[in-house]
Amino acid sequence: MMIETTDELQAVCRRFATYPYVTVDTEFIREKTYYPDLCLIQLASRDEAYCIDPLAPGINLAPLFELFQNKNVVKVFHAGRQDIEIFLHLSGEIPTPVFDTQIGAMVCGFGENVAYGQLVQTLLGVRLDKSMRCTNWARRPLSEEQIQYGLCDVTYLRDVYEKITARLEETKRLSWIQEELAVLTNPETYNPTPEQICRKLHYPFSKPLAILIYQKLYLWRENLAKLKNRPRRYLVKDELLAELALVHPQNTAQLKEMRGIPSNFENSSYANAIIKIINEALKCKSSDLPHIESERTLSVAEKNLLSILKFALTIVADKEEIAHSLIASSEDLATYVREKQAPFLTGWRYAVFGKIAEQLAQGNLGIYFDAKKGEAVMGEIHNLTK
Repeated sequence: MMIETTDELQAVCRRFATYPYVTVDTEFIREKTYYPDLCLIQLASRDEAYCIDPLAPGINLAPLFELFQNKNVVKVFHAGRQDIEIFLHLSGEIPTPVFDTQIGAMVCGFGENVAYGQLVQTLLGVRLDKSMRCTNWARRPLSEEQIQYGLCDVTYLRDVYEKITARLEETKRLSWIQEELAVLTNPETYNPTPEQICRKLHYPFSKPLAILIYQKLYLWRENLAKLKNRPRRYLVKDELLAELALVHPQNTAQLKEMRGIPSNFENSSYANAIIKIINEALKCKSSDLPHIESERTLSVAEKNLLSILKFALTIVADKEEIAHSLIASSEDLATYVREKQAPFLTGWRYAVFGKIAEQLAQGNLGIYFDAKKGEAVMGEIHNLTK
């Protein structure tokens, strides 16, 4: 059950390459590093299941990475984003093709981001023992209880995968999750560009100069965290980055006078890098400074429409047994109200919800409570007003 040599791994991967799918899970530690420290890999075919020890002396994971690139074998994860990130970091490639049972479950009526244990209990009637969840996976040797715990994460996943895909095929919704799976296998998901990072930042101020400095300091810290393999917060906390962007000290003396600066921080190599970044930003022309457009405040009518759309989304999602967020997020609804643009205006989302949203916005559709059925119902306005 425990693979500790390259030869053993190669033999298993050769057998697993003949199956239509394999289930995959990992155990890792990330508290004190930027990148996860991989401690255990669990792998199962329909007939076999193994734990692979990536910390075993001399083991080479190349056979596993080759299996992960075999396009004839689906790699099945549950909530696999961090697992995939680990393999991308180690091998430079994303496993392909993949299937994520958490995403599949969202289209099958199991709610938002359903946990693996909950899914196993609901679909298979098995209550998993999660007592080993916080165990030290880096310590060797692993106990038999740890190994069995790890194997459960891929053995039950086989039946979960087959039941989820069967339900998706039956309801003809397998294509509905392809967009989410494409995001999961997109390298930009794990290595966003500086522009993408800056677009997702939340700024506690609106001054263009402070925004520019904050962006530059954030990107500097991001690259430093990767280089040193340390968590971002261990280097410089977000609150301090924001304070530096607002105060923008131009020398170490001014830096030392700031509140919240750690003792002797002004003499560190970090301080010199920060001062350099700030002084370079101060040289920028006003025309080159970024400007973050604040979202326009919704009118009373728009707020009312947004409330109706949120209610309609709940009705549709519950009726269709789809996780709400998979159809539309709150931001999607607000964008539609402001600009009449949103992801749910195309594809299967349009058929399920987009068309309804348009009719509600045009005043052609209404919502009422059906006392006999005990539920909210949508209907055409001219029928409701008769």
